[in-house]
Amino acid sequence: MDTPNPNPRPRPALLSWAARAGVLLGGMALLNLLRPVQPGIADLDPTEVTGRGQPATPPSYRARQAGHETRDLGGGTLTLLVAGLGATVACVIGLMVVLMGYFDHARSAAAPHYTAQQTAVIVPPPPNLQNAPLTDIAQLHEREEKLLEHYAWIDPDHTRARVPIERAMALTVGRSLDATP
Repeated sequence: MDTPNPNPRPRPALLSWAARAGVLLGGMALLNLLRPVQPGIADLDPTEVTGRGQPATPPSYRARQAGHETRDLGGGTLTLLVAGLGATVACVIGLMVVLMGYFDHARSAAAPHYTAQQTAVIVPPPPNLQNAPLTDIAQLHEREEKLLEHYAWIDPDHTRARVPIERAMALTVGRSLDATP
């Protein structure tokens, strides 16, 4: 008869579901507070908005000669942006590796230890029918090759013989395979 376990395994209190949700919501609220306020379309001066993405002031003569707007994004800014994204990705990957290690360690610590019977190597009882399967396959191929590529007598009276497969194919080319009456 099974009795209930008086000491059930405690759940890790460090990162329970409620704590995870609280950290997530708190982080989102903090990011929302730190975000700079951008004016909406209603807050802009009507003379600055021309609609359909057109700037209120035309591009400079030098920008028209270059064929594009030259002051949008400089090389240094782009380099910093790519470096920042790379550092962010590296931090997230590092954090994931650390958290996975922590969770793996917590799971293995909470799991029961294996007994000697559970970890014992199981050896099947004799007779072991195939100790060296690759050798057995090589011997099988050798026997089949001998049957297909060599002459041999089939019966003890030496009235019928086995012919190599290449010779048998050469003999049957152009002949009917139907049995003659």
